Amino acid sequence: MPRPPNMRGGPFGIRHAIPIVFSLSIFLLGGIFSLVVDFYKRDRESKELENEQKEIKLQFLRNQLNPHFLFNSLNSIYSLVRSKSDNAPEAVITLSELMRYMLYEAGDEQVPLEKEMNYIQNYIALQRLRLKNTEAVKLNIKGETRHLKIYPLLLISFIENAFKYGTDYKGKR
Repeated sequence: MPRPPNMRGGPFGIRHAIPIVFSLSIFLLGGIFSLVVDFYKRDRESKELENEQKEIKLQFLRNQLNPHFLFNSLNSIYSLVRSKSDNAPEAVITLSELMRYMLYEAGDEQVPLEKEMNYIQNYIALQRLRLKNTEAVKLNIKGETRHLKIYPLLLISFIENAFKYGTDYKGKR
């Protein structure tokens, strides 16, 4: 076959260069695509890991709160039993209701505000049983609470601390 006058033959000629450039382009595009897919996969895994870590921290805080709450409540019931109060059986029932809420409903990401307020009211009722002067304990709820949600057990730490630091061990203000 005769060659055109300006085209060279051999391994680096134009007829070999086009397939090489095409193959190299496909190879580079495949590499770039693989890098992009890998980047998004790692980004998604990183976000999932972050969410898991947040959930573990939240669960750890919940687990810390439960024993704290339980010991405080048992101390309150102990003081009622020690003073031979007739309110001790009621306190045990109230504690049971509080524990039921903590075990079965507080595990959700968010709970209805009404249920959380009911939980707080039960806690206050339990604490009132051990106090001498209950006139100073007041809970005012203003505004609409229906159809609102809240993170579970968010407010109880404030209430517990109010009773812990607002009264002495004998329940005096």
